[in-house]
Amino acid sequence: MVELYTDKDSLYNADQETALQGLERNKKIGLFEAQGSVRWGVSPDHLTFFIDFKRCIGCFSCETSCKMEHEDPMGPRRMRVIQIGPKKVGRHTKAMYYPMNCFMCGHAACVESCPTGAMQKRGKDGIVFVDSEACIGCKRCMQACPFGAPQWDSRTGKVIKCDYCMHRVDKGLQPACVTKCSTSAIYFGNPADIMTYFRERNAIMATNVFFNNKADTDLLVSPAYTFPEKTLFIPRIRLKPGKLPERVTHITKAVIKK
Repeated sequence: MVELYTDKDSLYNADQETALQGLERNKKIGLFEAQGSVRWGVSPDHLTFFIDFKRCIGCFSCETSCKMEHEDPMGPRRMRVIQIGPKKVGRHTKAMYYPMNCFMCGHAACVESCPTGAMQKRGKDGIVFVDSEACIGCKRCMQACPFGAPQWDSRTGKVIKCDYCMHRVDKGLQPACVTKCSTSAIYFGNPADIMTYFRERNAIMATNVFFNNKADTDLLVSPAYTFPEKTLFIPRIRLKPGKLPERVTHITKAVIKK
C-alpha cells in the first residue's frame, strides 16, 4: 500500500496492485490515444506533463523546487515523488520513482465539488487552480480528488494544489519543477509539441547510430505509419479516501508484496 502520513492517525491508501496496473497500461498506450486523449477528456491544446521514468532517479529536486517557488510550509506538497519498490528482480534490487502532481483532469471532480467556485479550470490551457480568496476550507475537493492533488495549508486554513506554476506559464516560462529536474526527466507543453520533440530526439539517436552521426530529421517517417512507445500521461494511482485527514504531510513508498 502507498501510505500518506497525516497529522492524525487517519490515512489515505492506494492499492499497490492498481499502481502496477497503471504502470503496465502506461507502456501500452499508442500515439493515437496520447494525441487524441479522448478517454481522459484532455484537449490537444491543453498543457500537460510527460515524465520519462527511465531518467527519474528519485532526487526530489522537483519537490524541493516546488516548495521554494511557492514558499509552502512543511506538510502540503503540490509535487510529490512516489517510490514503488524496492523489489528484488533476479540478483538485483530495483525501485521506481515518479513525480506526481495534478493531472488537470478533463472533467475535474475537484472543480465540480467546490461549493464556492474557488476551484476553477482555465479554458485556454486546461490548468486547474484555486482562487484562494474564494476558498472557504471545506475540503470537499480533497475528498473528491482520487489522486490527492489538493493539499491542506494549515497556515491559511485553505487548500493549495499544483497549478503548473501558472504565474510562470503566463510569462512564457516553464514550471519550476521542470527547470530544476536534475536529469531532465520532466517535459512540459501541449501534446503535439511533446510528441514532436521525442520523435525528433529518437530520430537523431537513430541517425547517429546508423548514418555515421549525420543526423537528419527529414528521415522521419509519417506518424501515420510509426508510433513511438511513449505516453504523455503519468500512471493513474487512485487514492482511496478513508477518513479525511486534517493535513497530508508525506507520501513514503509502495511496498510490493510477493
